[in-house]
This record gives sequence, C-alpha cells and structure tokens, in this order.
Amino acid sequence: MGIKDFAYIRCSTTKQVKDGNTIEVQLKGIQDYITKNNIEIPHGNWYIDGAQSAKNLNRREFKKLENIVKNGDAERIFIYKRDRLIRDVQDLYTIQNNFVVDKRVKVISVKDGEIAWHNANEEFMQVVYSAKDKLEITQASERTLDNLYMSALKGNYTIASIPIGARRCKRGDAKKAIEFPDENVKDIVFVFDYIADVKCSLQERVDYLNSIQHMAIKWTTHNLTRMITNPIYSGDFVTKRYKIENHTPGVITKEKQNRAIKNLYYKGQRNTYQYVFKDIIHCDTCDTILDQQSTKKRKRNGKGKIYLYYYCPACGYRVSESTVLSELEGRLDRRFMLQEHGKFLKEAVERKTRIKRLINFYNQMYVSGKLEFELAVGEIEKLKQDYKELKIWTDKYYKDNDVIVFSRMSYRAKRIYLESHVKYIKYNAKNLKFDIIYK
Repeated sequence: MGIKDFAYIRCSTTKQVKDGNTIEVQLKGIQDYITKNNIEIPHGNWYIDGAQSAKNLNRREFKKLENIVKNGDAERIFIYKRDRLIRDVQDLYTIQNNFVVDKRVKVISVKDGEIAWHNANEEFMQVVYSAKDKLEITQASERTLDNLYMSALKGNYTIASIPIGARRCKRGDAKKAIEFPDENVKDIVFVFDYIADVKCSLQERVDYLNSIQHMAIKWTTHNLTRMITNPIYSGDFVTKRYKIENHTPGVITKEKQNRAIKNLYYKGQRNTYQYVFKDIIHCDTCDTILDQQSTKKRKRNGKGKIYLYYYCPACGYRVSESTVLSELEGRLDRRFMLQEHGKFLKEAVERKTRIKRLINFYNQMYVSGKLEFELAVGEIEKLKQDYKELKIWTDKYYKDNDVIVFSRMSYRAKRIYLESHVKYIKYNAKNLKFDIIYK
C-alpha cells in the first residue's frame, strides 16, 4: 500500500458537466490509472475540493495536502488533469519549487503526465500550458461579466443580495429585476432623510434605528453603509465594471443620496478642546474678547501634544491656557474656599503660595550665582518637604469635608462656577497681570 501516495480532486462547481471534470469523472479516471499501474492509495489520502476556483492555491483541502508535503510525508500526488491543480504560471513555479525541488514530490496528471521539468525546453512547455489555462479562465470570467452586463441592460439586477426594502419582480424582458414596494418607500426615504439631516456618529444612527425597530430588521454599521452608498436607490446600477443610469425606478433623488453619503461619517467638530476661560478673558488694551487658538507640536515618534492659547486678534499677542490656569486657579481657589469654608483653609493656601515663591527665589539666586549649590538645594528640599506635608493636610481636609475647590473641579463645573461668579477677566499683556472682576 502506497502510504505516501495521495490523490487530489477539484471541481469548480458541483454541477460541472460540460467539460467532463465532475468529481465522479476525476475519481474514476484516477482510480483506473492507479489500478492499471498497480498503485493503491489509502482511503484517507484522497483530498477533494468541491466548488473551488483555480485562480489561486488558497483552497481548504489543498492546504491540508500542502502541510503533509511540508512535513515530508508525501512522495507522489495524482491528479486527473493539470488544470484541476493549477491554472496560473505563478502557481506552477510554486508547485515546482515547494513540491518537486524542495520535497522531491512527484505531481502526476493522469491526462497530461508529470508536472515538472528537467531542462529549459520542458520548462518552456509547462509555462505555455499554464499560460493557456490562465487565458481560458480569464476569458471565461470576461464572458461571465459580459453576460451579466447584457442581462443588466435588459433591467435585471445581477447582484445576488437584493437591496434593503426591495424585492424581485418581472419588468419587460427582465425576469430578475427589482422594485421598491409602495409600503417600503416611505421607510426608505425616512432613512435617507435621517442620515442626511441629523448629525451624529454612525453607531448612534444604528442604535436609533434599532431602538425604533425601523423596517423590522437588525441594523448594523455594515448594512446601513451599504444601503446609503448603493446608487440603485436613486435609480442607477453601478458595479466595478460598468454603470447603467436609470436602471430601476428610484425612490430618492441623487442630490439627497449625495447629502446622505456626505453626512454618513459625520464625526462632529474636530477642534473640541476645552478652554476653561472661553469668552471671559478680555484684552486690557482694546477690550476685545480673546479668541481661542491651538497648535500641535509633533515629536519624533509621530505623536504630538496640543497647546491651547488665548489670543487678541486686534493686538496680536497670545497667552497659553496653562499660564492662565497657573495664575488664576490659586486666586479662584482662595475666593471659593473663603466663600464656602471661611478661614479654615486661608492660612494653608497662603503658606502654599509663600513656599512656591521661596522655591522660585532660591532657584533664581542659584542661577545668578548669589547662592551656593549645597545651600540652595538644602533650602529647596526643606521647602518641598513642608509643601508636601501641607498638601497632605489639605487633601485630608478636602476629603473629610467633601471640599471641591476650583482647581479640582471638572471642566463643566469650572464653566458653571465662572459664569455664575465672574463677570470678566482683564489681561494686561505688558505687565502679564490678570484682574478678576466678580459679579
């Protein structure tokens, strides 16, 4: 028994009878050949790919056979005809290199002989045969596409899956045309109007249609996208190969479909950055409300950081959001705490402010050379330790008394507090000073 002998059979369709390449014909042909040559192939060594095209080698049963060859467990592979295994020059060289040369496996065709070569003339003939098979499959594909085009010209809808809300019908010579029933037209128009007019994310649209159980189907981002982008709803039938205008009576206008497609992937405004003091800061020189501006500094790793600014369109200067926060948060914190908690935290906040100023002072003294390094570091470390202990104490107070100061508020809470307590903020660009005018 030839344990290392295998047979491979492929059929493009289960009803492929015209060219005599049915699975039964191939089975009988290989069985007669191996019986005549006293070869026996075990029952488990037969691999059959049904309804598989030969345009490439990506076939389920062939992949199993290929793994057996890679493991060195095969010596001979029998096929009925060469086009049952390969129909492409590139696949021919794959078989020659991976099977014949690397693993010493013989690929034998019952009708065409061994698929291999040992000299340039044999290689040329094998390439010619494969190119001929490739030409045949390409011509067959083109004939199929041409037939589909001629069928579509008659009014047939030649795509297997019909659009949402449509049904098959007969129209003139077309036996597989489609139409949109009157009871579905209103629902289809509603979907296109909703997509064209309402601005929200694609997933939010899907959730809404499912929530109202529209047209009694399960909506997904996939089928909604296919529906909106399908030109058949406006009357045109479009494929990768051709376009037929006024193919089917449309239910919407092309202008409405274009608006729906444009609005389908709406993602909102791009620059939704959170400016805490938006429309509150005024220029002290010209009394203009400062506008918002953002820049992005890209780093080598491709990532970038967003920098937010307030700028005066009249005077031309700008100030960063971080600068405004560092200057105003402490002052707003003190006012907020005095209003809400009296004098309990006033001393702690003032001590924090003094410590920060002293740290900056010692840093400047060291940089200017007026203070030795050891002394400056020692003083700064003491101040940092005091600041840390003070922060621990204030954090504990915040937690025990449920205190939320301005600097610890959310963006929305900060905006609400500013709108209710602050009339406007004056910014003097020359002196870099902020004046808070409360209500």
